Amino acid sequence: MVQNGCVISIGTAILNPKSILNTYISAIDLDSIFLETDDSTISIKTVYDQIKFLKSIELESLISILQNNFNKTFR
Repeated sequence: MVQNGCVISIGTAILNPKSILNTYISAIDLDSIFLETDDSTISIKTVYDQIKFLKSIELESLISILQNNFNKTFR
């Protein structure tokens, strides 16, 4: 899907070590994602922190990439 220009929204499932998403996250380009929590009581910062850890990226860089993704998608 990502190869066809789709953007993937990643939520609190990324916090579950048994989630299949954890298997594939290393292959997903950050330029192809959004992060969300939907109705969860878990904060979006927790999701950001997990992606930071899994992708070895600084928070400022992650925020910049996600803002750019938003701008590209919703311009």
